[in-house]
Amino acid sequence: MGDSSLIIERLKEVYQDNPDDHLTGEERGIAVAIERLVEENLYWAMVYDRWCRTENWATLKDSVLGDIPQPLRAILAPYARRSVKKQLAGHGMGLRSHAEICAIAQRDISALSDFLAAKSYFFWRSSWLNGCHGLFRVSQRLCSAIRQSNENYA
Repeated sequence: MGDSSLIIERLKEVYQDNPDDHLTGEERGIAVAIERLVEENLYWAMVYDRWCRTENWATLKDSVLGDIPQPLRAILAPYARRSVKKQLAGHGMGLRSHAEICAIAQRDISALSDFLAAKSYFFWRSSWLNGCHGLFRVSQRLCSAIRQSNENYA
């Protein structure tokens, strides 16, 4: 299972437990909106940053394809990169300019930060589902060893 939403739904099913049962209907709505913001916008901005920006590509190529021996890695890397660029275009994020993608990522990070404000969690009682979605994606974006386009913004 590659999609975090499917994984979480499966865990709820297997363990017969919904850790977000305490949320109000409004909070559940906000939780879904946060999940979509992170998975459908911020994630794809991160993919663009890592796979399409020349200054990040060399590092990413070696980390993602590092188990593939040279010269095969050198042959496969352009195909992998081209495939990811097609996925980005199919999503729509890859049809935007670099500046537009950076602006989207900045708005998303600001929205998450504004919502979180002084809270320790997205919702007052440790909503771990949003922690799984949001914090994983944001931490990937902000704490990555790869130089991110928004590093001065964060």
